[in-house]
Amino acid sequence: MLYQSKGALPSDEQVDQWLQEDLRNIVSKSLDKLGMDNSQVVGEPLLIRGPILWATTGVPATDLRWKKGKDGIVRFAINRVTVIQLTEQLLGDYACDFNFLKNVMLNERTDEYHYKDLVSVSTQEISTSYTLPTGVRMVSAQAFRLSVASGEHIDVTVNAAKLSEVTGGSIPTTGAEKAVQVIRTMLREKKQ
Repeated sequence: MLYQSKGALPSDEQVDQWLQEDLRNIVSKSLDKLGMDNSQVVGEPLLIRGPILWATTGVPATDLRWKKGKDGIVRFAINRVTVIQLTEQLLGDYACDFNFLKNVMLNERTDEYHYKDLVSVSTQEISTSYTLPTGVRMVSAQAFRLSVASGEHIDVTVNAAKLSEVTGGSIPTTGAEKAVQVIRTMLREKKQ
């Protein structure tokens, strides 16, 4: 389950630096995927990242790994990365399953919603039916959720007690709370 390496392992700081560089590249790519440019975007992009430790399309089971750092924070090889770009008229969403081991973005998706169509944004407990590599079932998780009038929604699993239990560490900060605050503020302004 843990990352395996021959030779010296990189420090927690080095791994975090590499991941941040990769995430910046994903944020840049999100504009192209959404057909946007920086001149259309209002404010900073919102990045939400959640660990994946269950069977996922395109991800080999051998890549479902984690490593608890000396700081007690768990680094996951696979993450669901969602980038939300806000413009004056709409919200653009780019999402992918990011394989940090191979620097590959899988299961990419883009969505675009006008503010009038957004119903709610929240973090909430959701039901899941994931089986972790240890065989433990994860039946609930904390998720970022953006709901649309049509009934569609964007979910990003950001935490679960079972993940902490199985990995023995703390789940990294996800960006979900900041995203909820920023989107709520934008919705209040646009729906007045």
